[in-house]
This record gives sequence, structure tokens and C-alpha cells, in this order.
Amino acid sequence: MDLLKRITNLLKKHKINVETELCDLESSNDLFQIFESITPERFLHYDPECIDGIESYKYVFMQYVDVTLGEFKPTNISVRGSMDTTVTLHFEYKDKKKKFSILQDGASRVTDSFYDKLNNFIQKELQSKYLTLPTGDQTTAVVYLPKKVANTINKHYMGMSSADDIVAFLVKGGLVEHINWNHTAPDAYNGYTSEGETIATAILKAKLPEGTPYPPNPRIDGMFEMFTESTPVNVHLQNKKGETPYRLALTGDSVFLKQSLGEISQDCVSISKLLSSEWLPINPEIFKIVEPMKDSLQRAKFHSHSGFYNVIFSLEDNFIISENAFSIEGRENAEGVFYYEVFIQKAGNGNNSILKNFSETEVEDIQALIKQYCDDTLWHDS
Repeated sequence: MDLLKRITNLLKKHKINVETELCDLESSNDLFQIFESITPERFLHYDPECIDGIESYKYVFMQYVDVTLGEFKPTNISVRGSMDTTVTLHFEYKDKKKKFSILQDGASRVTDSFYDKLNNFIQKELQSKYLTLPTGDQTTAVVYLPKKVANTINKHYMGMSSADDIVAFLVKGGLVEHINWNHTAPDAYNGYTSEGETIATAILKAKLPEGTPYPPNPRIDGMFEMFTESTPVNVHLQNKKGETPYRLALTGDSVFLKQSLGEISQDCVSISKLLSSEWLPINPEIFKIVEPMKDSLQRAKFHSHSGFYNVIFSLEDNFIISENAFSIEGRENAEGVFYYEVFIQKAGNGNNSILKNFSETEVEDIQALIKQYCDDTLWHDS
């Protein structure tokens, strides 16, 4: 079931009007488009750089009030103060005088101070809240929803804020495909839990829901298969103790995990063959990194899975990606901007892992890492 259908069902379950007849989105993973289409009366989208005087805050405030559909009814709204210092928004609510003191300091935009004051007030006084949506630009978009609904969407469909949240969701039976990875920070899905585990090592160690067959565990196998095919989680990353998912999988009965996490490169190729016409063509953005480094890479062996979008190499003849490898992969983010994902690891020491993104202008930084890796000077314990 796609995200549009899941959110529509969630809203209907909570008796929230959904304008499906206005929605021509057969399938969408864009939360902005979804809420703009199915709940336009609860949806607010504007440019926050709209403050050209203190009266502008009255206009912005009323826009937020309108999307509450009458739940929030302030009266006698007025503004005082100075754009250079503080703007104070005055209003009455339930026969009581209220005010938001907004730090402005000369800014021509809606400041964080306004959002903080408004959201704190809404949290205390009302049953619903504003859910801020990703827009991909400098504009602001919110949808006004019951708190339970907003929290559900934020947790399960907008992405999660930490590796702990992701692990907890999956261990309790949540499905990998229900996590909106586009709206999850890289530090969450490629970082560590509070106990120093990666998502992969934490799942392999987790106490699973009662009744889950383990080992072998079809759900865990399926989860790892999903990781490798359609999510950005790096399943090879070792934890802070230096344990790799591959080593942990060796203690279980999962043939799939042992093969997928511990695949050995038996058909390594040299840098000269990699760059020659005998091999698959390499993305020009990848080529411009490795070609100038061919002298340093003479000892390196390139994994047979190297191809157009990525190269994987090691100083070992036959190596396991999870254990000792250097990989460079060309990727694009949700806005279509190209970047490099670099993963370097020497297993057995949790400090000997680098998983980092680089922009197109940081080619020399990646080349410096290649040189250190090939000179055996990258790790402190080398």
C-alpha cells in the first residue's frame, strides 16, 4: 500500500474529511502534495520571508488560525513593538489576554521565536497541532491535525530522528517499507544507537516479538533484503565494539545473511583493467576520482561488483566488503543533486569506519582518503 493510501486511511479512521475527489494522485510519496490535495482546508504554505513590518505578523498569525477550522478562535488581535528588536502579538482567547513576544532583531522573515511561541501555546491549549512538512525549498508548509494523527505521521511516514527510533520500530514488528527514508536524516539510518549498535547489528541482537521464528528468521532475512534493495541503510557498518553484521550472522542459521553480508570478491580486477575498455564503463564522476589516483591504487584489488555507479576495492586479494573495503558510490538526493557516498572500514575496531557523504566539489578530500588508505596510514592502530 502506497503512502497516499495509508495516510488517507489514517485520516478517515480519525473522521478527518478527505477530499479524495480533488486528488488525482494515484500514488505519491511526497507529503507536501498529499496534504495539499486531500486536506487543503487544513494546509498552509507560504514564504516566511514576508515580514515587511510588524503588521505582517497579524496576517501570518491569522493564516495559522484559519487552518484550525474554528478550533482556535482568538479575538482582538493586535501587534506592537519594533522590527529592530521585539514584536509583540496580542490577542484574547477564552476571555483571557495572551501575547507572544517575538524576537525579530531586524529580520525580514518569520523568526523561530514565533514558531516556538505558537507551537508551545497550541500544545498546551488545543487538541491538535501543526505538523511541519518538508518542502524542498525555503518556503514553509504545515498541516493542522489531531495530535495523535500528527505524531503517527511524523514517526512512521516523515522519517525518524534517531537509530534508536528506527530499531525500536522494526523490532516491534514495523515494516521497513513504512519508514519514509527520504525524510529521515542520514545520521539516523547510518549512525549508531545509544548503545553503540548500528541498525543492522542491533536487529541481529534484538529480542524479537513473541512467536517470531528465530533462528532462522524469515522476517529478519526479509528486512535485510529490503535494506540492500530499497533503503539507504549501510548493512555492512560495524558497531562501536567492532562487530560486523557478517560476523554476527555467522552465529545464526541464515544462509541468506551469510551470503549477502559476507560475499567474497574472488574475481578481483586491477586498477588498469577497471579503467580499460575491457571492463564496464564507469560513471565520469567516479572516474575523475580514481583515474588520477591510479599510481596509489596499483596494489588495490577491485571487487567484481564495481560498476558504473560505484567502485569497491581493498588491499587484500580476496576480501569481504563487510570486513575490509573502500567503496565510492555516486548518488542523487531527493532534489536531484549529485553526491558521493564513501564507506571505508577495517573490521574489528569500532573506530575504524568512515561513512560520509561528499559533494562534487570535494573530490580532493576523497582522493586524500584513498592515499591514506593505500599507504596504511588511515587508522590510528595501523
